[in-house]
Amino acid sequence: MAWLEARLELLGITPEPSQVQATLCALTAQSCATAIQRHAPNTQRVLVCGGGVHNNTLMQHLIAALPGIVVESSLASGVDPDWVEAMAFAWLAKQTLARLPGNLPSVTGAQMPVVLGGFIYSLRCTQVSPVWWATCCPRVR
Repeated sequence: MAWLEARLELLGITPEPSQVQATLCALTAQSCATAIQRHAPNTQRVLVCGGGVHNNTLMQHLIAALPGIVVESSLASGVDPDWVEAMAFAWLAKQTLARLPGNLPSVTGAQMPVVLGGFIYSLRCTQVSPVWWATCCPRVR
């Protein structure tokens, strides 16, 4: 908010909150569209997830900013838009438990694939349920 307030002060205006919200919504949609057009110019379909998918105004701005591209909720592909972040973190946790890389250097710019994050296991966890431990975490010792 400080950044926005500083810019508005430079302009010497005090817009209505609804004007600020409308401008930020349009800016968000245009920023997404510009990034897609610049970095993925052959995109034919954009799946939107997270809270923004519930904002009809934002979705309409995205559709308008991406002519010729299908813009729709990830639900159209069977993935609840409110679950995508949780699913991503679950996948990262699975990769880490299996001691497998969780990154793609071609996407992240990292020098090599690496295991991301770590788990701190309690000794009590292995004492309470050794069968579960051996089944779920056989590579972790």
